[in-house]
Amino acid sequence: MKNIKILIVEDDAVSRGLLRKALENLGHTNIISTASGFEAIDIARLEKIDLVMMDIGLQNSMDGINTSKIIGDKCKVVFVSSISQDDFAQRIGNLANVAFLSKPFTTESVKAILETVLN
Repeated sequence: MKNIKILIVEDDAVSRGLLRKALENLGHTNIISTASGFEAIDIARLEKIDLVMMDIGLQNSMDGINTSKIIGDKCKVVFVSSISQDDFAQRIGNLANVAFLSKPFTTESVKAILETVLN
């Protein structure tokens, strides 16, 4: 599963870099990243993305939840956020193919969520 294509959607440059580093430490090299939900939608239309690691609270009018609704069921989505898991469950409603990773994350927690989502 190391050759999957992962899209990181995170508007905070530090968090985006830390997530990329955690994925690289786990052997993933096919990683695209963006700070924008709008750009993520364009990327998903042009590329075969296997997994999206998506912040919920993006800094534009297209937040992570709305972005994932538009991307649809083309790939699995792991929401990466500092909100509580209960708040997360209320906000996502009935979206399919989604999981939740709490910030702050570690390489080990990223590995665990990937094993859950990809297996």
